[in-house]
Amino acid sequence: MDYWPLLDIRDALRDCDATLADVVHEIEVLQQESAGHFPPAAPDVLANLAALRELLTTVFPPAFQRAIHDEQTVFDEEGAKWEPSGY
Repeated sequence: MDYWPLLDIRDALRDCDATLADVVHEIEVLQQESAGHFPPAAPDVLANLAALRELLTTVFPPAFQRAIHDEQTVFDEEGAKWEPSGY
């Protein structure tokens, strides 16, 4: 198989979480540099971002998680066929 859609979806959610973590970091740095005065409503924004990141952990129901795991297994098996042996 040349296309691994479930792995792409999983990776996209990981990228989303990483992006949200970057936003959290930037806001926290701004808060530290401004003694908590900037950006406005930062605590609310940080709480909302934390809630979004938590939600991302629950996006995939168990059956979907198993399908991702199964696709990863097939992907690994396919990749192993192309690994050189005897080195």
